Amino acid sequence: PFRCDALQVVRQAAAVTRTVPAAGLAEMCAAAGVGQRWLHKCFIDVLGVSPVRFVRLARLTRAREQLLACDSSPALIKTLSLSLGYRLSGRFAADYRALFGENPSQTLQRRAVS
Repeated sequence: PFRCDALQVVRQAAAVTRTVPAAGLAEMCAAAGVGQRWLHKCFIDVLGVSPVRFVRLARLTRAREQLLACDSSPALIKTLSLSLGYRLSGRFAADYRALFGENPSQTLQRRAVS
């Protein structure tokens, strides 16, 4: 029963991150109807990552998809990072580089060349 409940909590919380790009823990908890401790326990049990890590990965994956889908100017990177809930574009770039091995601008340049 715990596994089914945990899976339902994760599904409900994850659904919010798809509809609200800058959703945080408060929105995820509200959508799932649970507190932060229970949300954390469910994410660790079901996915093996914390909800904060899940949100970060979801945001960065969405950013990569958007960068690869367009051929806009580098100004898009700052706008994109802000729309995904990053207050500091430097933090966004560092997280992006750590996950994908290249800067967001390199991804955008690669898309423009293709």
